[in-house]
Amino acid sequence: MRAGEPVGSYLLVSRLGSGYGGETWAARPAAGGGELVLKLIDLREAPGWEGVELFRREAEALRRLEHPRIPRCLGHFEAESGGRLLLVLAMEKIEGRDLQRLADSGRRFADAEVASILAGLADILAYLGSLRPPVVHRDVNPKNVLLGPDGGVSLVDFSGVQDALRSAASPGATLVGTAGYTPVEQVAGRATPRSDLYAAAATALFLLSGRNPAELPARGLKPDLGSFPGLSPALAAVLDDWLEPDEARRLIGAAGAAEMLRGRAPLPGPAAAARRPAPEGRVPLPSGSRVAIERDAEHIRVLLPPAGRERGGTGLVGASFALVWLGFVAFWTFSSVAMGAPIFFTLFSLPFWAVGLAMARFMIKGALGSTELVLDRSGLRFSQRLLGLGGSRSWPLAELGPFRIEDSLYQVRGRGARELAIEAGATRLGFGRGLSGRELGAIHDALNGWLQYARELSVGAGDPS
Repeated sequence: MRAGEPVGSYLLVSRLGSGYGGETWAARPAAGGGELVLKLIDLREAPGWEGVELFRREAEALRRLEHPRIPRCLGHFEAESGGRLLLVLAMEKIEGRDLQRLADSGRRFADAEVASILAGLADILAYLGSLRPPVVHRDVNPKNVLLGPDGGVSLVDFSGVQDALRSAASPGATLVGTAGYTPVEQVAGRATPRSDLYAAAATALFLLSGRNPAELPARGLKPDLGSFPGLSPALAAVLDDWLEPDEARRLIGAAGAAEMLRGRAPLPGPAAAARRPAPEGRVPLPSGSRVAIERDAEHIRVLLPPAGRERGGTGLVGASFALVWLGFVAFWTFSSVAMGAPIFFTLFSLPFWAVGLAMARFMIKGALGSTELVLDRSGLRFSQRLLGLGGSRSWPLAELGPFRIEDSLYQVRGRGARELAIEAGATRLGFGRGLSGRELGAIHDALNGWLQYARELSVGAGDPS
């Protein structure tokens, strides 16, 4: 593409940028008129159907959005230019420069200006969250936030947009986001309106520091606001809330945050401070839990000890049943041999031997075996040991999916059980069967949080995983 080239009924003026979603150009109608923005995808160079799908999403989203700080969709069409077939999205041009370019040019942002920008961004996110179903942008970052001449902010590039209902129904959706601005749940494939709140707060951190949030000091999995002394109480309260790794702990809504940042609403009371995460290195577990979790900046280690009589039917009671089963099968087999019965009676017992041995192995491992997971920046090591014997398997970070809490194929005390599971390469690992719901939840949050931390570090270091 070049300036002056016609695209449909428009003439290209200047290129504004390029990326996974194609090229973006300032353009004007060939018949005369003011400038607008064209997003172009050359189908010959499109990165597979994913690029076309992102284009389609953005066109659909902009058609239904009506907000003065979001570009209006003026139409989309196909055009031929220079023998190339193009997908074209025409949008209103919003005046302003993106925050990334402003920061790169040496612009420094005072705390009061950051609070004002975050309040304006909160207004837009409040609008997106008020739609039915709510709309999730999924890529709020300094490149997609424009600061206008009037000091107002606008949100652009809706190619990653997804409504909250579709996200919940298809948690394996294509990951969209920018390293350092993407929360844990979005990496796990489940973006919600609260995910955009995290990204907006991370954008504010960038303005305060001039650095990607993943590079900033952290306490546990959360950026350490102690590195920013002198923040106004309102800005500190909103950032502290929205930067929580656990989305359920982000309690301040977008509309409420905008009011707080403008001094029109009171700050959260002491009750809000009580829900803050435990100090670095500690993971809150229910009292009496025998699960051990060690966490620091280099690794997280989870140890599930032998269950013994605990955790119901996967313990010694289940193992005893398996041994009784094998005893009965042995009595049948040796009795038929001793009585000289036809070989058929002996062979008939073989399937029962197989079931009994498998059941005994499974039950004894549940009663006397231990499971250990070690997750570090290189990947996952999974070990299972029975009476000190066993082995371990490893997978690199790039082959790991998110940790999930799922229904187990086995029962505990005659009822359906839950367990933790992860897709590692082509293998599904299940563990933690019989633990309480609170134990499973604590392990799930800790592992997914550390997995997000490791991935952001890898991306920041240029590791494609």
